[in-house]
Amino acid sequence: MRVFLKYIIVVLLVSLCVNNSNAQFGSAPPLKSTPQNPVSWQFSIKKMDNGAYRLEAKATLANGFHIWAQDPGGDGSLIPTSFTSEQMQSGKWINDWKEMESPKSEKVSVFGDAVVRWFEKTVTFYRDFNAKKGDKIKGAVQYQSCNDQMCFPPAIQNFMVVVD
Repeated sequence: MRVFLKYIIVVLLVSLCVNNSNAQFGSAPPLKSTPQNPVSWQFSIKKMDNGAYRLEAKATLANGFHIWAQDPGGDGSLIPTSFTSEQMQSGKWINDWKEMESPKSEKVSVFGDAVVRWFEKTVTFYRDFNAKKGDKIKGAVQYQSCNDQMCFPPAIQNFMVVVD
């Protein structure tokens, strides 16, 4: 009986790990938002006219929610949206992560009248790079989603894309 229970536990753990895998290849469908995580992400690579590539990370937010900009401002307590990535096989980054859209901004008294910056509905972050076809880019985005009443703990979304 003990062996059977161990087997069931192992199967459940493996299925949870597989079902929660966050890997994305190429231009895969977005990861859906849920009540516990109102942000869905889609990662894609686009070839630019100059021969370089652009990695885009598009966040789509549920109504009433926002995520903080890469430079959220405030009093230092806000969790900025940030990206990490592993070293590419043969590629090289051209620039740092940038925001395609300008964030909303407002002075907020709760943060000592400091300006805070955030995004609602959708935002696309991007980073340009040189690479060979077949190179894989693995990384993660850390962000915090909030509404007018509360903020969720910071979340991490892993990704993997392949240069086509």
